[in-house]
Amino acid sequence: MTGDNRVGPPRSGSERDTLRAFLDYHRATLAMKCEGLTDEELRQQSMPPSTLSLLGLVRHMAEVERAWFRRVFEDAGAPMVWSDRIDFQAAYDASRSTRAEAFGAWEAEVENSRRIEREAASLDLLGHQPRWGEQVSLRMVMVHVLLEYGRHNGHADYQLLHQGTKMIPADLIGFARPVPELGELAGQHDLLMANLFAQGQALAFGRTAAEVAAEGVPEAQVPHRTFPGNHPTTTILADGLTPSVLGQLVALYEHKVFVQGAVWDIDSFDQWGVELGKVLAKRLEPALSDGAEVEGLDGSTLALVDAYRALRGR
Repeated sequence: MTGDNRVGPPRSGSERDTLRAFLDYHRATLAMKCEGLTDEELRQQSMPPSTLSLLGLVRHMAEVERAWFRRVFEDAGAPMVWSDRIDFQAAYDASRSTRAEAFGAWEAEVENSRRIEREAASLDLLGHQPRWGEQVSLRMVMVHVLLEYGRHNGHADYQLLHQGTKMIPADLIGFARPVPELGELAGQHDLLMANLFAQGQALAFGRTAAEVAAEGVPEAQVPHRTFPGNHPTTTILADGLTPSVLGQLVALYEHKVFVQGAVWDIDSFDQWGVELGKVLAKRLEPALSDGAEVEGLDGSTLALVDAYRALRGR
């Protein structure tokens, strides 16, 4: 990766401009994570037997773009990019793919999605999602695809944890009891927790080339399925995600920062800017509550005070 050339979303703007910018930002994030890597490096699997790789993610996102833009708003019968049937898992197998093939398909679908979005009269445009059998708005589609990119860009980070060149300690946080709102989906909680524990085990112990070869893996794949292990993690297991437990986690990390600051002789909680704000707030409060004149108040803040008081009917 040579640099970060992504363009961030606007600090202010319309809903449509913001969604469009965030979506393009995450598209650029996926491309950035693949920058400078060879075809072989892009095909490396992060955690076999899963076929997940960076190239597989690019192929999958080509399917996502087509499924949620082309198939919803233009042609519900359009075929999948990598499968003759509706099989989103097929795209993940990039063992015979190349950067040119995967990125060519993905970039073409992205441009088509952008065209569909630009030509739409509004975010209220409706299309038919054949997988759901329901009408969906362009607004919903853009949010959904944005979440897809966010989730899968996180998968790319797992690739870095397992096989990257940097040692990255990680905290794995899990809860024994699922939240009640999950309802019938609570049955999947055991599988979720099994994945949490397994990731810690995989990062700690990895898998040697000899172990991989003993499983009958083709010789050419052995280097890609070998993991060094010895990656430090801390697994934090709580009874459930409650306000109390969340507060304890916040306190834990705050204490961690304090101790690190003490060891490294850094003032981790230097907040003189916050203190200045508190001092100024004490001067401003009478102006808000009683309309008192505050000496030396700048025009911008004075206008905000007047607007606030007008909205409160004071």
